[in-house]
Amino acid sequence: MPEHSDTAAPSAQEPSQATPPGNGASGHPASPPAWMSGLQPAEPGPGFDPSVAHPARVYAYWLGGKDHYAADRQAAEDVIRRRPQVVALLTSTGQGMCDYIDADLRDTATITAAAAATLDFTQPAAVLLLAVLHFIPDTDDPAGIVASLASVLAPGSFVVISHLTADLAPTQVGAGVAAYNTRVPAGLIPRTHSQVSALFGGLPLVPPGVVPVTEWRPALAGHCQPADIYGGLARIPRARM
Repeated sequence: MPEHSDTAAPSAQEPSQATPPGNGASGHPASPPAWMSGLQPAEPGPGFDPSVAHPARVYAYWLGGKDHYAADRQAAEDVIRRRPQVVALLTSTGQGMCDYIDADLRDTATITAAAAATLDFTQPAAVLLLAVLHFIPDTDDPAGIVASLASVLAPGSFVVISHLTADLAPTQVGAGVAAYNTRVPAGLIPRTHSQVSALFGGLPLVPPGVVPVTEWRPALAGHCQPADIYGGLARIPRARM
């Protein structure tokens, strides 16, 4: 278990909503976005320990969310100091309607069964595994997870994967991952180009294949910051291979 932060954590009932620590260079908003104003703090569950960083709350801090503790902020800032682009790469906007499933990604049977209540799997759909498989160790078979989720999709559907890599900046990413893994028990596993490609399990890839996300059709995206993330898009064929 990683050592706990020396910074006193807020009480479990009241996640901090203060401006993140540091010199302000991180680019975080001083207050949560307006759409967050009606959200209520989550109730702590069994075994909840605010002195131990959690991946979801670290992401929340990077994205300007309000529900995080001292341990989460320290883990997030440790990574930012070593790889400042992390915040820019995670922020975005989204539109549309969605539903939520309370399930572990490794429990694909529960996920697909619950999703079928909202989605019509006889029609093309997409599975977006964005910046999540690098939390799954090889012992939990990430490629098997992808294959299981893809197995319920109709022909013409898509599977999208983005995944952390140290290929492009080994020293900096290695330092950031080490800092994160020191404070967050779940850990991160950066993978190589061949390892990320293998996660698609032989599904036909849409050109340009698995590339750094900033190089996936850059003419459409315009100028982007360098990224330590591979991205790829596969299409479910008419006849399964």
